[in-house]
Amino acid sequence: MRRLRLLALLAATGAALTLSPGAASAQPRPGAAAPGVRELAERVRSLGSSLDVERALIKRLTQGITGRLRRSIAIGPFVGAAVGSSFEPQATLAGVSFGLGLYRLRVPIVPDLEGLVRDRLRAKLAAHVRAHGGVVDAASNLGQIGRDLAEEVYAELRAELAPRTRERPGLSVQAEGIAWLEPGGGQARLGVGYGVGPVSIGLGAGLTIDPGAGEDRKVGMVFSTELGLRLTPIGRARTPLFDLHARAEVAVVNREATPAIVVGTRVLLDVF
Repeated sequence: MRRLRLLALLAATGAALTLSPGAASAQPRPGAAAPGVRELAERVRSLGSSLDVERALIKRLTQGITGRLRRSIAIGPFVGAAVGSSFEPQATLAGVSFGLGLYRLRVPIVPDLEGLVRDRLRAKLAAHVRAHGGVVDAASNLGQIGRDLAEEVYAELRAELAPRTRERPGLSVQAEGIAWLEPGGGQARLGVGYGVGPVSIGLGAGLTIDPGAGEDRKVGMVFSTELGLRLTPIGRARTPLFDLHARAEVAVVNREATPAIVVGTRVLLDVF
């Protein structure tokens, strides 16, 4: 039965097969009609994905898909550091940051794993048949051939779905507090970013507190634009996320604008 199913699968690729039954009968007589492709194609439709090699392959790949789904979203607290320089007046900036973040990563996820496996396996089988001149010996171990080709498909798909150090970014949101150790003061800001190719481009806004004391301490607004790079070098499902970023910002206090350039990193622990 397995041989019949595998032969039917081969026919579905559109390859013209000449079948030699082997132990069941002698080689086909010259001029004997080969099994009709339409007939075998109908059998394939009725069998669907019932081949053991397909089911086993789909099961093995599905175990990794769950981790990929979880890896595509990172939510949790983060800590970080930032340095930079402000202008007019000129000052050096150095501080630490903390907060909560949500990062969506565009991790490749296969929506129709069953269809992809079937298409890949059929393509491999068709190539195998063509390499043997379109002749398949039914007496040979066709089941083993199917399993060998399934291993090749498994290795290819597993490599395509493997975790990457730099996943493509999607939507990101950060609620961040910054304590400036130099020159003092701090910020409370909300940032939103979106992935464009390998990087993320974002906008932010929040409150800034000048490094004064008592009545001299002033509160204003800060607006920023940010360019970020997401790195995920550790883990397969839950993974610490490293957010390397550079931003240009303008702090407005008492109608006086102070531009600044800041670079830094955030390290998010994916705990939710």
